[in-house]
Amino acid sequence: MVNAEPQSRFHLMDIKQILTGDDAEGGLRNYLIWGTAGVFFLQVFATGLGFVTNVLLARLLGATEYGVYTYVFAWVGLLTVLSMFGFGRLLVREIASYITNTRWGLIHGIIRYVATRSFLISIGVAIIAGLLTWLFKENLNPRMFPAFWIAMIALPFLTLTLLNEQALQGFKKVVLGRIPQVFVRTPLFICSLLLVYWLYPQDLDAVIAIGLQASAISVGFLVGVWLLYLITRKQVLTEKPEYSKRYWLKSALPLLLVAGLFEVNQRATVIILGTLSGPRDAGIFSIASLIAALISFILLAANTALGPVISSLYTSNEISRLQNILTRSARITFLIALVMALALTLLRQWVLLLFGQEFLQIGTLLGILIIGYLFSVAAGSVGMILIMTGREKYTLTPIAVSAVVTILLNVIWIPRWGIEGAGLATIVGMISGNILLVIQVRRLLGIDATVLGRL
Repeated sequence: MVNAEPQSRFHLMDIKQILTGDDAEGGLRNYLIWGTAGVFFLQVFATGLGFVTNVLLARLLGATEYGVYTYVFAWVGLLTVLSMFGFGRLLVREIASYITNTRWGLIHGIIRYVATRSFLISIGVAIIAGLLTWLFKENLNPRMFPAFWIAMIALPFLTLTLLNEQALQGFKKVVLGRIPQVFVRTPLFICSLLLVYWLYPQDLDAVIAIGLQASAISVGFLVGVWLLYLITRKQVLTEKPEYSKRYWLKSALPLLLVAGLFEVNQRATVIILGTLSGPRDAGIFSIASLIAALISFILLAANTALGPVISSLYTSNEISRLQNILTRSARITFLIALVMALALTLLRQWVLLLFGQEFLQIGTLLGILIIGYLFSVAAGSVGMILIMTGREKYTLTPIAVSAVVTILLNVIWIPRWGIEGAGLATIVGMISGNILLVIQVRRLLGIDATVLGRL
């Protein structure tokens, strides 16, 4: 068993304690409350914008062209992870640790090191990927070839934008780090999409939509660079950069594997569906997955705020405080996720209708995916804990098992049961990976990060 000890019950007083408890947490508790709350409301806004974006794309492009769009960006997601080379979480962890120890020179050094390496890697990845699609263009859907090439132009800018966001998280500027993506890129893309549809409604397709998205990504990148400069110009950039290249590279490699396997878990189903069943089914599955993932965005918000805290408390060897914070966070996030899951289940037909009549058939698929995402929230911040405590290599096996299970079951079940088979394959892979991560966290750290954890 993962945890043979009796578990404490979850009372509403837990919420009251974390919000108003008279304890020594002080500034840390305030950071968690306002940091998580800030990211929560920002995530609500971002999710709303994401919904508007996907509703517009689905309605304006139709299921097939929308499938081309999602299929291409599924590949972009995988290639972006490769371009980041595991440096994203490394930035969060190391910057938070260096701030605790006032090592400003190392912060300057890691930012410069990561930016230059990732930029060069992303250019190389984009060139290689573009050449491969040209070599195998005879085997691709004709619509995907030009769309993919346009997306590759934006790959370096997207890579550096995400790394800037991770760096700002390390400085505990969680909300600030999301500005380029949420307040710049997405609104700009929505406005340009509507403008093109208003001027040339017959010409709008997946290729043009991806071109507009690439332009929005480039603008967001410039804003992200400016924000990071404002945060670092006084204490960090005035210090001579110090480097620990061998340690950073050694730490980044397992993080790259973890991030890559995680991205495979996220994107594999869409890619396999697009390959075996065509872009239309890939687009339909993407909509169902987008809706079901709403219940886990509270966990993502909590993880974003918890990352630097986990690193700081573990560095200070304050394991009891860390257990309390993780347990309370898991219970609150699960409660919110459960309410959202029930609401989506009851209102699924109305939600699906927003995207168009073509998507009303996926009510069963949506229910399957909701179960998987709810289980993921109940497992807690297990992957984040291992990464932020320097045990990223122990996430490899669970995520690899999840990826292998997802891919194999997709290949077997999609020809038999279509998109419902893809949904079952996805949640079986998701649940198996989370169970193994829960076991690893308890075995290595003695921490129960789940909703059943003890205070």
